[in-house]
Amino acid sequence: MIVTFQELLDSLPEDQRKLVKNDLKQRYHNICKRLAEYMQHDRTFHKFYQSGDQWIAPFEVRDLSKPVLDQYNYHLQNTSQWLWAGCILVQDGRVSVHT
Repeated sequence: MIVTFQELLDSLPEDQRKLVKNDLKQRYHNICKRLAEYMQHDRTFHKFYQSGDQWIAPFEVRDLSKPVLDQYNYHLQNTSQWLWAGCILVQDGRVSVHT
């Protein structure tokens, strides 16, 4: 499932939306273009969730034909099927992408 831009924007606190809308829209569309390159794989792009003073919207592409192994990252996400993953981060009125 890939969240729409409006759903993504609406998952931020209202006071952040105006500050980041244009930058977020550009970065969202860039990520969606990249996700489109993986049409044959499982793709997800989630709404924002809060972690401290950061708002994080994770995305990932998984190859479901690979076995699920005991491979976890720092965030306790199983990475054994990942082909590409990252997040959009909003903090202090700034937007960044981490892959």
